[in-house]
Amino acid sequence: MSIIYEALKKAEPKPSKNLPPKKNFLKLGIVLIFLVGAGYLLINYLPKKEIKLPEKQKEKEILLSPSPQEAKPPLPQRQTPQKEAPISLTLSGILYSKELPLAIINNQTLKIGEEIEGAKILDIKEDRVIIEKDNKRVTLFLK
Repeated sequence: MSIIYEALKKAEPKPSKNLPPKKNFLKLGIVLIFLVGAGYLLINYLPKKEIKLPEKQKEKEILLSPSPQEAKPPLPQRQTPQKEAPISLTLSGILYSKELPLAIINNQTLKIGEEIEGAKILDIKEDRVIIEKDNKRVTLFLK
């Protein structure tokens, strides 16, 4: 009977050594998930470093809002309105960029050169809008 038993052992297919056991796939999956999670945390929660650009590149940047580190120039004193006919324009917001500044006046979004109620937008600054109505220049300030 030992001859038959030996013959059956030889005829039995042996497991292929090319494929790793399933336990290794599980370990590999867990390690990959851990690495992806760690990378996400590193990218999103580490403090961001400021990159200082050369002066030539700083001029090309679009200024959407001044950084808190930069010193802001003092705002000009508001001029007292004259007793002539009051202007019924209300400046409620400014979307400032060097390329396309926009002003929200009487709930309308306007750019330089457009008109509202007979007043033409001459210039839009970060905190004020200069308009011209009846050949008189008036500055509207944000409140």
